[in-house]
Amino acid sequence: MNSKLDTKKLVAHFGGRSCCHSMLTKAGYSVSKKAIEKWQERGSIPLNRLLQLAEVEKKINNRTLNFMDFTALPNE
Repeated sequence: MNSKLDTKKLVAHFGGRSCCHSMLTKAGYSVSKKAIEKWQERGSIPLNRLLQLAEVEKKINNRTLNFMDFTALPNE
């Protein structure tokens, strides 16, 4: 099975590029809006950033980020 992370859906979950940037910045992570744009263009997010997003989700929304919610299976 070749599943793929839907980076656009994941960033949209955090309110889009600007909101995602703000949340990561407020959590103490230095990331540019351009970097987030590149994640969406490339269709991949570095592992350290995925972990940071999971941490932000836990701190802000008190929920565990389930990456399977943002995974596109082949032929979907």
